Amino acid sequence: MSKNKKIDDFFKKRSQEEVNNSNPCVTSTDATETENPNIEESNDHESNLATENPNYKEPPFKVPRVEVSDQLYLERDLGKIKPIWEYQTSKEQNEIRKKFLQKIPYTWHTAKYPSDQKDRKFCSSWFKLFPDWLEYSPTTNAAHCLPCFLYAKPSGRQRENAFTIEGFRSWNKVNGKDCAFLKHIGRDHNSAHNDAVKKCNDLLRMEQHIDTLIDNITPEIIERNRLKLKVSIVAVR
Repeated sequence: MSKNKKIDDFFKKRSQEEVNNSNPCVTSTDATETENPNIEESNDHESNLATENPNYKEPPFKVPRVEVSDQLYLERDLGKIKPIWEYQTSKEQNEIRKKFLQKIPYTWHTAKYPSDQKDRKFCSSWFKLFPDWLEYSPTTNAAHCLPCFLYAKPSGRQRENAFTIEGFRSWNKVNGKDCAFLKHIGRDHNSAHNDAVKKCNDLLRMEQHIDTLIDNITPEIIERNRLKLKVSIVAVR
């Protein structure tokens, strides 16, 4: 994917109406809370494979890797990499962020997502509702927010770590007017989620600006700078 493609393409605002009409989450203050969607049926094709063929076996999943540098490769599974703040330098941290942001959010589809004690599980249709940030880790069976993970800060509060380091697993809360996914986004433009999205935008915008400056360096500019350097060297002598 071209570096010049803006992160805005990935983090477009979803209209309130679109989310409301999709049923798993209802945000209208006067709306009655909907029942928890049938998650297994919502998994569409993946679930049908398992129910139609009793001998169906889930193939081993392969997670793609991201090349950050010659020495650093990271798996594209937020449940398998350490927090970004634990990497030594801010330069390395930003390189990791840029590499992850240059890819669309990682979505993992399977016929059988693990169930909790009440037989609730992750629903693949949620990827369509929140395509700009929602990721799922098959390693930890948890949902993550890509921009919030990339800009998370050390915190001992479970609520702040829910969509970042620890991941989110309270599947029963992804419905009704108190939908956990919508609460995570927040109604305020200055919410933690929206702040993380802004930082992602700023980072890629800066990268694009640098690329543009490099592309605009013509042979004439290079030659002119060489002449200036020669003059400066002569003056010093």
